[in-house]
Amino acid sequence: VRHDNTTHPIQRRRLQTSASPVELYCHVEHVGMVVSGCATAAMAHGEVIEMHPGDVFYVPPSAHDSWVIGDEPYVSLHFLGAASYAKK
Repeated sequence: VRHDNTTHPIQRRRLQTSASPVELYCHVEHVGMVVSGCATAAMAHGEVIEMHPGDVFYVPPSAHDSWVIGDEPYVSLHFLGAASYAKK
């Protein structure tokens, strides 16, 4: 999955400009591995996870937000969760 401000529900929210209701947090469970770039996942309860190349990550299905850190494109392989929001 390449996070480029269009694939993750939270990234879409940040680009939303209309008055239509949107999700404030993602509730999808994610298991994956970072291929390149860096990203952060922040849980609504305060836990923050930074993900770097080579990391295997787990983000629980509780409310969370995520974003890319730095200028390098973030690319990750999702073993669980991407089917809920990623383009095929």
